[in-house]
Amino acid sequence: MALLSGLAAAAYATPWEARGAEPSAAEQLGLKRPEGQGEGSSSLSQTVATTPSGAGLFAFDYDAGLFNGQCRRSAGSGYLGFRNPNGSLRLLGRLPALTTPPVIGGGREALVVFTLDCKRHSILPFSGALERLRLRTGPLGRRPTTDTVLSSTAEEQLTTIAANPSGDLAVAWLAPSGRVGVGIPEPTDLLHLSIGRTSGSMGSPVVFGVDGVGPRMSNPFFTNVRIAWTGHRELIVAYVVDSAVMVQTWRPRHGLSRSQAIGGVNPGQGTYLNLAVGPGGRAVIAWGTHEDNIEPESPRKVFASVRTGTGVRFGVAHQLDPGPVTGGHYSGFGGKVQTHVSSDGFTTVAWASEKGDGASVCVAVVDPSGHFQPVQELAPDSANLTLTSAPGGGTVLQWEVTEWYRRFTLSQATRQPGAVSFAPAEASALRLGVLDGAELIDSATGE
Repeated sequence: MALLSGLAAAAYATPWEARGAEPSAAEQLGLKRPEGQGEGSSSLSQTVATTPSGAGLFAFDYDAGLFNGQCRRSAGSGYLGFRNPNGSLRLLGRLPALTTPPVIGGGREALVVFTLDCKRHSILPFSGALERLRLRTGPLGRRPTTDTVLSSTAEEQLTTIAANPSGDLAVAWLAPSGRVGVGIPEPTDLLHLSIGRTSGSMGSPVVFGVDGVGPRMSNPFFTNVRIAWTGHRELIVAYVVDSAVMVQTWRPRHGLSRSQAIGGVNPGQGTYLNLAVGPGGRAVIAWGTHEDNIEPESPRKVFASVRTGTGVRFGVAHQLDPGPVTGGHYSGFGGKVQTHVSSDGFTTVAWASEKGDGASVCVAVVDPSGHFQPVQELAPDSANLTLTSAPGGGTVLQWEVTEWYRRFTLSQATRQPGAVSFAPAEASALRLGVLDGAELIDSATGE
């Protein structure tokens, strides 16, 4: 997660309900989680993107809780709210369901909405219908009305968006290619990338593996993508294709660089990448992967690769966690691997390390020269880890500790500016990276 002032970042997939007397942003606007929607679960996710002046663009996404393969009239609905610095929160309007949070760039806002394609289904295991993607843009603080069709078929919830302060905009998504038949290649998911401006049109999508960009392999199968803008108008594109984690960069008038392989994954495991950027073009890519797909799953291994500045290649993946050394099977606890680059040049990777039937809080710090410090275990139990910048360039790691059913306490550990390790864990009463009940997101990464 990033700065609490200016652009701020958090995990989009983890909604947070504010506590205490102050109502959440959704409650202030009268939005509640709908009940009685039939099969499946429903949730109201809340995010906010902020500007350096303190204005906030709030997004609310009601997920209708679709089960795999079950298609309804709608996947849910989205809402936008806006608040000027020191002003009151107001509702901008209702939108189709959101597949990305909103981002801010060049004084404008952008987000991707979707409708379901109930006649076509994902080729990924345990997934449902495909999505039709549309980009919505508009002046900051108004309901976005400029509408651009991005794709008629895209994989569910595998679209990512990023914008930089000058208004450069990028959207990446995975879409099926090919068809089932005798004597033809198996269908595959291909990576699409469109780059443009929040104030103008988007470029035609570049298809990795087809348009002369990306890895040179026959019938490549992409399973994940993350993108982020650095301060030099450079876009970092990290993705998983087959059993490799790859990275490329894009710059104006230069286009996409050659692909670089930085690590490996189990190709059938559905690896989730996390990407964070910082000052001077510093960046980190981290992920976790299991060796096989048996249930319960084998121990998860955690890897990270860092870049120390613009124009420097990413280093080969550093293994942070080999998984438990004891035999047997494991439950697959852990969640996302979190990443952060602080203003003092230090990089942090945090994750939940499997310990038989539980998961402990682990963290690794990388100094500005790219050297990995020893892994620290900060607590024996964890859930929903987040990383946030501390004043002066330090880093705060927060996590939830379950007390009993649906109740938990909040703990945190802090790395002081210039320090190579975190102080011991302590209790926390305030969730950092949260504004009025909505998770703060970084426009540069959409995370």
